[in-house]
Amino acid sequence: MYIYTATKFYNGADDNASGVSAVLQLAKAFKVSGKQPERTIIFAFWDGEERGVIRVTVFYQPL
Repeated sequence: MYIYTATKFYNGADDNASGVSAVLQLAKAFKVSGKQPERTIIFAFWDGEERGVIRVTVFYQPL
């Protein structure tokens, strides 16, 4: 059993790192499966969440 004893907090360290890790693992799973998806899959990462998710908005509008 792990007991969290840290006294310093690094905002975004777990949130951002765990999100990036999850997306990378999904990309790896698709790659090693050897199966070709019917449609193109784009794995993307953004920062700037605190500034209104600007990069995400710019990316998905043309779609």
